Amino acid sequence: MLRPHIKKILKILLPIVIIALVILLVRYLYQSKKEKAPITIKEHVWQVEVVEIKKQKLETSVILYGSVESPSMYKVSSPGFGRLKQLLVKEGEKVKKGDLLAMLDEQDFLPLIKSSQAKVDALDAQIKNEVLKNKINNKALIHQKELLRLGQKSLQRTQKLGKNKLSSQAESDQAKIQVIQQKLIINTLNQSIETFEFRLNNFYANRIQAYSELEKQQLAFQRSKFYSPYDGVISDLHVAVGDQLNMGQNLFSIYPNNYFEIKTKIPFQKKSLVEKKLKSGISLYAYLAKESDGSQAVFKLVRQSGKESASGVEVYFASDSLLPENTLNLRPGALKRLILKIPMDEALYKVPYTTLYGKNTLYKIIKDKDNNSRMYSVKVVVMGDYIDDNGRTSMLVKGVDIIDGDKIVSTRLPSAINGLKVKIVN
Repeated sequence: MLRPHIKKILKILLPIVIIALVILLVRYLYQSKKEKAPITIKEHVWQVEVVEIKKQKLETSVILYGSVESPSMYKVSSPGFGRLKQLLVKEGEKVKKGDLLAMLDEQDFLPLIKSSQAKVDALDAQIKNEVLKNKINNKALIHQKELLRLGQKSLQRTQKLGKNKLSSQAESDQAKIQVIQQKLIINTLNQSIETFEFRLNNFYANRIQAYSELEKQQLAFQRSKFYSPYDGVISDLHVAVGDQLNMGQNLFSIYPNNYFEIKTKIPFQKKSLVEKKLKSGISLYAYLAKESDGSQAVFKLVRQSGKESASGVEVYFASDSLLPENTLNLRPGALKRLILKIPMDEALYKVPYTTLYGKNTLYKIIKDKDNNSRMYSVKVVVMGDYIDDNGRTSMLVKGVDIIDGDKIVSTRLPSAINGLKVKIVN
């Protein structure tokens, strides 16, 4: 057994030893702990595509929608009252110049022609009769004047004999009556001769009127056969064989299949630019979409209609050249999409719409001192659209902070800010 004083010493030293061991253990653990590597923040690099820009003389493109019209459309109408005897075409049928299209019954026109001709013949006979009558009156006037002279001499002899009581009063009165009657005959002849020109002019006027009616009936008869005035297409067919037609009634229409116009509206935003180009003598052209065979119709701006509305000013585009056999299948009334190309006065940059942030901001790539690519914003002015031959749409811009060779970011980034580190992937 331990002595009491030793127990007392151990009782005092044991806590001290335990504390010392704990201190030593803690110190050992602290000294043997591995130091953590310092935390470093790595900058994120965004992958982007870019386009390299170059200033070019380009045309701004304006998309228009308009209706096809045929200014040369020919409406076939009836020249008079008659029955449709033949109809040789159908709706949508193509015809050649000079083809017989339809014909009215000639029996509806021939009686009218004969009646008008009879009136003309009757007036010709009246004119001849009047001329002959005037010649006879002139000859008769000479003889009647001679008879008047003889009658006046006879009256003078009778009156002289009467004074000598060698003739009766009855013989004197009879001689006077004969002289008066002769004067009346001469007056009648003079009146007829003097009014001859008036009567003749009246007959001529009536003949002109009658002959005009005859020509009108003959022309109606000629027009009762309808021939195609050009190569074209039949449309708006309203009649059938046997129909009774009124004067001026429409039968059908024909339009040429190689010349058309398109009526559309220029937006007010482009009106001043268009008018400026036209005043300077520059011709403006619009293009239809390409067909499957690669053909494309070109239309030239030919005139303004003079009408304006809230949506723009109305204009007409005409096919710039005759279209071969209407390869584009244009039809009056069809709605078409046109691309109007307007030459710009200055060289511009062409960039995709994906490069635009907001209304007027692009981001271009600039190298920092460590040769890292970073994007920085630049302000531009959007001048219009550009549509290439394949139908792809870009925009035309200009700005003082961009030059040829700049690389513009075309990838849309959700958090685009100045100085963003990027990697070009195209």
